[in-house]
Amino acid sequence: MTNCLKDMNQQNIFNKMLVDFMLLHGYLLDNPGLMTGKAGIMLSLYEVSQIDKREIIKETAFELLKEVLAWNIKEYSFKKGKAGIACALLYTIENNFINCDFNELYGIELQEIICYIKSIKIKETNIEECIGYLVFLFNIKNEISIDDFEEILNVLTSILVDYYQFVPVNPIELRFFYSSAAKIFTIYNSSFDRDKYYLDNVTCSIINIHEQLEQKAYICMNLKFAFHFFHYSKKCQKKRLILNSQSLINNILQNTINNTMSIEEAIDSYYIINELFKEEKNPFQFEHIYKWIDSLFTCENLINKQSLLNQGKLSSLVSLEYGIPKFMLMRCMLNKEMILKNRKMKLFI
Repeated sequence: MTNCLKDMNQQNIFNKMLVDFMLLHGYLLDNPGLMTGKAGIMLSLYEVSQIDKREIIKETAFELLKEVLAWNIKEYSFKKGKAGIACALLYTIENNFINCDFNELYGIELQEIICYIKSIKIKETNIEECIGYLVFLFNIKNEISIDDFEEILNVLTSILVDYYQFVPVNPIELRFFYSSAAKIFTIYNSSFDRDKYYLDNVTCSIINIHEQLEQKAYICMNLKFAFHFFHYSKKCQKKRLILNSQSLINNILQNTINNTMSIEEAIDSYYIINELFKEEKNPFQFEHIYKWIDSLFTCENLINKQSLLNQGKLSSLVSLEYGIPKFMLMRCMLNKEMILKNRKMKLFI
């Protein structure tokens, strides 16, 4: 009992330290965006406030919300612009962090985003932005008409199918292929069953390329792709793909070298290994990786200039895309109380 209380106390200190880091350094963010700016840290703070009950957390989140709404935003992207902010605002409203009507708060901007996405062209659109708009679309589906939803989806899937007809050949293309494919599988796995068929052509194209790469003896080392591919395979009940993805996960984890990970890879691995502990019969062979990642987020590493946490810019460390807000959202996703509330956090990370 004493050890249990000690562990809980250490966990509370650990969480408080990371939250305090966000509160202290959030001012560094110089844009309002969801993945790289103030909207992301706002969302993370609101979610964390369900576990850490200090008033300053909600107060800071609300101040950030006001800053985001006051910003003169020109960009439409999910990462830095209006599409991501729309998702963040809807998330805070749906989960009762703020009491407001979404259309009153951001309805005009929502229509601007819809008009913009309808106008984009297949050969002129960045794939990363396209996937961001796809996340946006599945988040705000209930706020727009089915005609608008299907028209935008047709635009976005046309761009993705066009992109996924070519097999990547160089290291940069290969890394980007698996990174983007992981996001597609995340969207598919997080969608309602009635909506999954919209992405069938895209996911089939991804699997076809992945299998071609395997035939050429290319070894995928993207754990996020392998994990979400595994869940996709289980949802589709395709035994061959389940076995393939399980083998991929095992191979990646067995060949992972801790000190070669980026901070983003470390955070993703933390969540994925946690999930594997719940799902797999014998995940303990990967416990050393999990413990190493957990040890990164200590007070010493936050101030140690030689640590992995401080190899990039401080502004990245306090962004939802790469840093501590993402890590804290993942910790919330693993919290039993948060799981019961059926959050949509996966779509943001």
